[in-house]
Amino acid sequence: TIGNNDTTICGFSTPPLSSIPWDAEEAGYQAAASLTSLMTGRVRVKNRVYSPLPVVTRASTLNLQTNDELVIKILEKIRHSRGFNLRTSDLTKHFDLSMRQLENRFQTALGRSIGDVIRETCFTSALNLVRNSDIPFKDIAARAGHLSVSHFADAFRKRFGITMSEARRHASADIT
Repeated sequence: TIGNNDTTICGFSTPPLSSIPWDAEEAGYQAAASLTSLMTGRVRVKNRVYSPLPVVTRASTLNLQTNDELVIKILEKIRHSRGFNLRTSDLTKHFDLSMRQLENRFQTALGRSIGDVIRETCFTSALNLVRNSDIPFKDIAARAGHLSVSHFADAFRKRFGITMSEARRHASADIT
């Protein structure tokens, strides 16, 4: 991608950073108009304002705020994995907690289950891959822990209201 929505920087930071991409196409048209004005001797506009494109939401702006240090550490582990192929049982072992303790900490700290947080992180990560990469959908589904591409595609459509193909098409239209 372009501008301040660089997927290498934004997507691989910890946590992945949300960004506001700039509209390169509009900037190009405005630059051409300024150049035409300069070449024809008309008055030049000194400052140009470009409308931003929609925010590309990543984990840095998820509303998962808490003072519980253990929950924060677990959230960082979830974010680091992007929710891909991560099970709550992995977290209970890693943090030496029972499933009940883990669920209680998340319900108290965030008002959500750990499973909901993992699923939301996974879907957000998958959406970012769909929009910002050319990784085949079957590989994205596999990263998300789904053996069936069609099952994941159905879940994706239910979650975001569009198909993966539509999301990729819309993202490429925003970038070009």
